[in-house]
Formats: sequence, structure tokens, C-alpha cells
Amino acid sequence: MKKSRVGWLAILIGVVLVAIALVFWLKNYVESADAATASAHMVAKIQSQIKMQSEIEMPQQVENPDSENTKDFLLNKKYLGILAIPTLDLELAVQMKCSASLLRSAPCLYAVVGENSDRLIICGHNYRSHFGKLKKLAVGDEIYFTDMGGEKTSYKVIESTIISQDDFAALTDENGALTLFTCTPNRLNRVVIRCGLH
Repeated sequence: MKKSRVGWLAILIGVVLVAIALVFWLKNYVESADAATASAHMVAKIQSQIKMQSEIEMPQQVENPDSENTKDFLLNKKYLGILAIPTLDLELAVQMKCSASLLRSAPCLYAVVGENSDRLIICGHNYRSHFGKLKKLAVGDEIYFTDMGGEKTSYKVIESTIISQDDFAALTDENGALTLFTCTPNRLNRVVIRCGLH
């Protein structure tokens, strides 16, 4: 009788654990789907902004550099641009600022580093619709970034690595012109992709 109770208790605990895992999986699935929709909306908005900028003829001379006629004013400071990763069939908006709430919608600019501030570090959630598949990238895979001015830069993956979640120095490693990173599913480590100019 005692063994029977222990057996039923073990089954009950197993069912509860499976139910909890299912709830977490469902929550992540819904968040990933929402994130995909939000980022697609942002990409369309950015593309529209870039198109508008290319169609506006700027005056030859601008008296006030802070006036609405300057090109800088037209740049949308909310977004950095569009990141395209063909191998993973991803096209994502990249937001200029970074916070936990913003990351739920699209990847964010983590830092700009380097002697000429020309190296971008971009972070994103590990949603399947965002950076969840970064670990599938291989050396040589191409990545493209289009800034808000419409300028497209081509990169190639030069390194894929896993680092500890608290190894912040490794995130700003001087290797590469573009770094992408996300946390692993258990959130104990980070997947880091470093890219060089192509």
C-alpha cells in the first residue's frame, strides 16, 4: 500500500512538472510569435522611412543645421536599421536603445565600440523569430545591415562561440566589425556571433 502511494505521488509530481514545462513552452511560443509580428511591423516602418528619405530632395544650402530640412532630422532615432540573416531567413528591425521591454519586440543596439566607433554589438532575445537560431550560423555565412540612411553593409561570420553570461569583456572583444549575441535556453551562457566586413 505504501509503495502504491509513493508511485501515485511520483506520477502526480511528473504530471505537474510536465504541465509547468508546457506552460513555459506555450508562453515562449506566444512571445516569439508576438515578437515576430512586432519586428515585421518595425521593418516595414523602417523601409518606408528609408524610401521617404531617398525621395525627398534636400535643399542645396541649409542655414540652420537643426531645421526640419536637414537630413539628420529625417533619420528616425528610434531605430538603428534592418538586420538581414539569409541563412536563418530572418529580417529584423534593430532598435537604437536597449531595455528588457524593447527586446521583447526586436533586437537592440547593445554598444558601439572601436577606435572609430565603427563596431556594432547587437543583442536579441532567444525567440525563434529573433536570435534563437544564431547557434546555427557557420563561418562564412553572410549577414547584411541596412542603416536608416539606406546604406547597406555586408558581413561574413568569422566566429561562433559560447561565453559565460557574466563575461561582458568578451562581448566587446575587438575581433570583428559586427557582433550579435543572445542567451542560451538555460540563460546560463550566451551565444556570440562575430562578423567581419565582406
